[in-house]
Amino acid sequence: MHKPFEQRNQSDTARRKLKTLARDSGLEVSFVTALANFTWDYDPSRNFPKESTGWVKNIDLPPEAEDQLRWIADYLGVSAEKQFSQSETERQLLDALTEMSPRILWSRFLSAASSKNYGHVSEFASFHYLRGADQSRLKMLEWEKAPLGIMEITSELFCKFFRGGSIERYRLAYLWTDLTIPIQYHRSKTQASGDWINSLLDRIEALPERSGLKDLLNCCQGLMGGSKWFKQEILQALSYADVIRVNDLNVTKMFIPEHRNENSPHFYSNEWSYPLRFWSSNGGTVNRSAVPQIEPE
Repeated sequence: MHKPFEQRNQSDTARRKLKTLARDSGLEVSFVTALANFTWDYDPSRNFPKESTGWVKNIDLPPEAEDQLRWIADYLGVSAEKQFSQSETERQLLDALTEMSPRILWSRFLSAASSKNYGHVSEFASFHYLRGADQSRLKMLEWEKAPLGIMEITSELFCKFFRGGSIERYRLAYLWTDLTIPIQYHRSKTQASGDWINSLLDRIEALPERSGLKDLLNCCQGLMGGSKWFKQEILQALSYADVIRVNDLNVTKMFIPEHRNENSPHFYSNEWSYPLRFWSSNGGTVNRSAVPQIEPE
């Protein structure tokens, strides 16, 4: 049954989970809650009380919902009425890629493993995922055939902080939102350390031949916080950045999104993104030269 806007995310469970998500993301709870109200309902499911209600569907827009959308737009410094076309988003995304600092992205990524900040992981991943992007290549990304407005921006931003865009990264709307919408993060109270990256690469190098993706995940144990999904996204981001290399797949000589539908012969490996989904079949190694000497932010 469709749940009215004003009844979403009202339980103690929802408030607790939203507070945790906001803390890990370095964001205001009010902002994260507003994003969730249009995207994901953390209230317990009626049929499965131990699970969240889940994705918001058939979004209604009573006056209080419209007010909250305008508040989100003001918070972000964007127009609540503006609709962005495909050509606009492509042009702005290319401009953003040109202006971004790889060193800053690396610094934030290194600290994100300690703070469990999906937002910083996503920005790092998207930047490297789009290596070699140009106007024609961006046409390969999925576009919903409709202008992009504040409702869509709200949904894409929630996915950014909820799971780092791990499922959404093939979409132009997500990548544009991820890399062009400015976010004011609070500095993490967690003591950031970049030591984990070298320890992780040491463990990966020590893996036996024919190791699998579970072995890669196990290499993350004790080095970073977060769920196995967070650790998986850290590893996938490092594969886009050419730090974790899959044999016979050179990401520096391709446009990664062009290969997103290529599947591994190992069925469950396809729960991972390209190229890392081919780790079990191809094997791989690490490329330490792709890691700059830099301190976490």
